Amino acid sequence: MVSDRLSKYFRFNEIMICLDNSDNLTHTNYIHTITDETMHHPDFARGAAMKYHIKDGIYDTIQQSQEPVIFDMYDLMRRRERPYYVDFFYDLNVNQLIGFAVRINNKSFGAVYVYVKEKRFFTPQQLQLAQAVCSHISIAISNVLAYEKIEGQLAEIHFI
Repeated sequence: MVSDRLSKYFRFNEIMICLDNSDNLTHTNYIHTITDETMHHPDFARGAAMKYHIKDGIYDTIQQSQEPVIFDMYDLMRRRERPYYVDFFYDLNVNQLIGFAVRINNKSFGAVYVYVKEKRFFTPQQLQLAQAVCSHISIAISNVLAYEKIEGQLAEIHFI
């Protein structure tokens, strides 16, 4: 699988892009890489399909930050209140979660999670580059969402 080869080269477990849901209270997985290890985890389907609260202490922190946010998974596991995805990736031996806000015009509408098995894997320069890539990802996702909205409106017009 391509994502397995990428994950071995870049030494990450997963990259996941999550977006706010229309209820403005929850977020869900939009796009992610799937390694064999992750796909064969017994709770994969459950975790991938869940809606998570925006204000979970992780997602909202990432959305509010202008810089990448690095979380230590061990520290996250020590929290009494934590989203299920922390337990899931901790079980896959992930050591750090690095988050980047997905935003357009200074308005956050999602987050990119990079789950890393090695602590302090990224240099400050690599984090800057990843932040720049996430800016382009934000634009691309915004364009896709706008296109989908237009397609939906056109379908409504044709139905009427």
